[in-house]
Amino acid sequence: MFQSLKKFLMWQLRFLSSLYGPVILTIIFALLQGYFFPDSPVWPIGVFAIVMIVIFTRYCKW
Repeated sequence: MFQSLKKFLMWQLRFLSSLYGPVILTIIFALLQGYFFPDSPVWPIGVFAIVMIVIFTRYCKW
């Protein structure tokens, strides 16, 4: 019973991380960039978002 529950939870975690992972990482990156470098340009956030989407689509399989 615990093995099937563990398998289900790992499947859900993998699914949700591949679905929402790039968004969460981009938001964290934008917040940290705004906190540490308040006068920095905004374009690195878009580049980071595109790179995260490419990495997650290439390496995270459903």
